[in-house]
This record gives sequence, C-alpha cells and structure tokens, in this order.
Amino acid sequence: KLVKDRPVHLLGIGYLEDIFNGVEQGIDTFDCVHPSRIARHGIALVPKTNKNQLDLSKGKYKNDDTEIWNECKCSTCKTYKRSYIHMLIKSGEHMAYNLITNHNIYFMNKVMEDIRYGIEIGDLESVKQKYI
Repeated sequence: KLVKDRPVHLLGIGYLEDIFNGVEQGIDTFDCVHPSRIARHGIALVPKTNKNQLDLSKGKYKNDDTEIWNECKCSTCKTYKRSYIHMLIKSGEHMAYNLITNHNIYFMNKVMEDIRYGIEIGDLESVKQKYI
C-alpha cells in the first residue's frame, strides 16, 4: 500500500517517454543508469529524436560542427562539437564517453527541472512536447 505523504520512487526507468508517463501516473522520483550506460556506447540524449538518442559514433557526425544539443548549457556542449566527439570515439579515446556522460546527466537534470516547472504551472503537456 502506498502512503500518500511519502514520495513514490521508480528504479530503472530512463527513457523520456517512460519518465513522462511515470510522472503522469504519480511517480515522484526516478533512478536509472541509462544516461551513463548509453554514453559508454557513444550515445547522447537530445530532444525530439528517435528514442531521444544521438549516436555520435556514426559517420554522419564526422564533419558535424554543431554542439550535441543547441539549447544545452553543459560544459560539453559549450566546448566541443559533434565532429570532435565522433573523432574521439573513433580514436578509442575514453574522454569521449566522459564528455557524453557529462552532457547526458546535465540533459536529464534539465528535463526534470522542466517537468517540475510544468507541474507547478499546470502544463506538463507542453514540457512533454518540447522533448518527445
């Protein structure tokens, strides 16, 4: 039985669709390794894409001189371009995975901040539409 004056925690949910669905069902907190796990495979989190993921190991990013996400204020996005991170991945440099992890954690914190704001103003749907 759930106690109404206690937060409801959901472990192991990391996809944005699942997080938004969980919030809509009354989940208060989430905990998942998803952002760091996918980073170790060269995958960065971004809004409005297939599963909210960008695979920077793909050749199409070889000459892409844009940041991972143009609205992101993380130190990775402010400093490095997709092409540089792609080159690090292809060179076997583990720094690439650290940079992507940094971005992914920042991204998830931003999503959760926006979710809290959406709840506060009574418009979670517009926040959801921004990301999914």
